[in-house]
Formats: sequence, C-alpha cells, structure tokens
Amino acid sequence: MVVLYAVSTLLGGILYLYFRVDVRPELERAGHWHVLGFFDLKEHFAAIGLALLPAYWGLLATAACQRTCSDAHGAYLDTCLHRLVGLSVRSRR
Repeated sequence: MVVLYAVSTLLGGILYLYFRVDVRPELERAGHWHVLGFFDLKEHFAAIGLALLPAYWGLLATAACQRTCSDAHGAYLDTCLHRLVGLSVRSRR
C-alpha cells in the first residue's frame, strides 16, 4: 500500500506538471479561483499523505508483530484491518 501510494503520487506529480504549465494560466485568466483552490488543496493532501507513510508503515509492522500463532490467515487479516480503522474485536462478528 505504501509503495502504491508513493508511485501514484509520483505519477500524479508528473501529470500535474502539465496542468501547472498549460491549464492553470487559462484558469487564472478566466477567474476560476475556486477550481484553482481545489488543485492547491490536492497538493497539500498529497504532501501530508507522503509525510504520514512512515507512520502507516510502522502501524502495519506493529500489527504484524502482534500476530499470534493461533490466528488463521483470514482472521489475522481481519484483525489487522479492524485495528487499522480502530474498531473493537466485538465489531468483527
């Protein structure tokens, strides 16, 4: 998941370069400031997401270390996903 996010952000950044050079000046001339604001917000979310990737990776590593031998593979994955989103064990049933 971490690698896919990093790759998609990198590819999005490459495509976004063309937007910044070709499309943005036209939107500025036309006065579409709300659209430009959304694109600027997207830049901030991508940067925050990249900054949070090490924490996400650490959370997954911690969940993997807490796996017990009695868990089946499917139950382990279910447990990890519930821990990731903060649900209790009882909500899995």
